[in-house]
Amino acid sequence: MKNEQILGLLNPLIALVFAITFFVFWWKYKDKSYIIGISFAYLMMGTGFLISHLAADVNGIAHVFGTNFLFSMGVISIIWAACYRSNLNVPLGLLGLLPILGISVLAYVHFNPIEFNARLFVMNTAFGIMFAIGAVSLFKNISAGPVEKLLFAMFVLMALQFWIRPISTVSPEGSFDHQGYRDSFYYSVLNATIALLALMLALSLMAACVVDIMAEIRTKTENDLLTGLKIRRVFEDQAKAIFEDNSRVDLPMAMILADIDHFKNVNDNFGHQVGDRAIAAFGKLLREQVRDSDFAGRVGGEEFCIILWNANAQTARLVAENIRYRFSQIQIAGLPKNDFLTASFGVAESRDGDDYDTLFKRADEALYASKKNGRDRVTCPLTRDESSLGLEPAT
Repeated sequence: MKNEQILGLLNPLIALVFAITFFVFWWKYKDKSYIIGISFAYLMMGTGFLISHLAADVNGIAHVFGTNFLFSMGVISIIWAACYRSNLNVPLGLLGLLPILGISVLAYVHFNPIEFNARLFVMNTAFGIMFAIGAVSLFKNISAGPVEKLLFAMFVLMALQFWIRPISTVSPEGSFDHQGYRDSFYYSVLNATIALLALMLALSLMAACVVDIMAEIRTKTENDLLTGLKIRRVFEDQAKAIFEDNSRVDLPMAMILADIDHFKNVNDNFGHQVGDRAIAAFGKLLREQVRDSDFAGRVGGEEFCIILWNANAQTARLVAENIRYRFSQIQIAGLPKNDFLTASFGVAESRDGDDYDTLFKRADEALYASKKNGRDRVTCPLTRDESSLGLEPAT
């Protein structure tokens, strides 16, 4: 067997191995649907490579049109998967139109007396444009991290090689016929470059999958499963870090401490599943109402804490009142109809010399006052300026 024929088997082998590898990844993490798209892409390309290599007649219908159809499906799937992973829009209609146009032109070239080399440019040009479209889409997310930069670079490289390779291989070889195709310099370069680039692209996509999976594992260890909020240890570590930053910036900071009222009665009378639904609903509400610059955590069974950056007590009180009202309107499944839960809140504004513990203590005292005074309310201690004016605490 000639070296070119041995080299030609590398492409289907590499593609099919990665098709299986990505399928195993997807089977383990089925919530990441883009992974099955990558697996499908390499299955299509591997099958196309195999048909192309084993076809007895390189001018036959199966080789000319079947392989290009499979390659087109593979390219579209890879571009979709890479963009879907980053929540980027990709023009699937245009991506689908390009191979249709390419195969149509290929059919004209195939059934008309045009030299064989013309066929090399038709689909390569279409594939290059398709990867260029994918690169443009991925460029929007290039600042998100090194993996995104790597994928963008790989898409640019794939686009360029589809445009450059036919020119660079045909020029020194000149025109060749169908029979000389597999013995040509073009065929050797084709298989060598595609094998290398397919490997590089697959490894880049695998790196993206690993990064996503590691991020998911980290999120699961840092976030409370019921609410999606930070667990107490992670929340307090981040809060203390914020205090260290805030000591260097003259910006106010406020804390809201919240507790679901009569929560033990909910568990005792309606069951822990209903209690879990109440906690999950409160956590979802906090995620919706807290700004991106702020963060919240579950610091106890039914107790929650929010850190508001660049916010004073009045702002924090308004936020707490909004959350209190919205929670009192949520119908928790398992509770009697028109039976709503409430929550109590304590608000405190940071002062000079405060750390996380001292601010938490004042917010906790305000929360205790809310419970003592009837619950379902927000208590906001006076700031030093308000105390000097003889004002009463806000409840």
